[in-house]
Amino acid sequence: MLPKQNRLTKRKEFGYIYKNGKAVHSNMFSVISVKSYQTETRIGFSVSNKLGNAPARNRIKRRLREIMKYKLSKLNTHQNLIIIAKQPAAEADFNKLKSEIDYILKKGSYLKNE
Repeated sequence: MLPKQNRLTKRKEFGYIYKNGKAVHSNMFSVISVKSYQTETRIGFSVSNKLGNAPARNRIKRRLREIMKYKLSKLNTHQNLIIIAKQPAAEADFNKLKSEIDYILKKGSYLKNE
């Protein structure tokens, strides 16, 4: 589970990011980001009904939360992200999801320069 200060939860926040954010796409995910006035990076997840029934969608979200929990320290600050799962994410295993998240975070330059 992500720490509370790193979660996007309110519908209003999601709507603002969808409207004003910049998107980066890959085969399994889209990431929409917007700059934030807060120092903490905050992350939200969106998994559509098209990806399966409730247990399937919850499985995807649990896996994404676990992956992002360990990526938090490597992410740039002052940004809000929404990770949107696409259909191939429903059939992928954990390691494939992890490598795809690594790819899209590098592609969108959301990682700190080390």
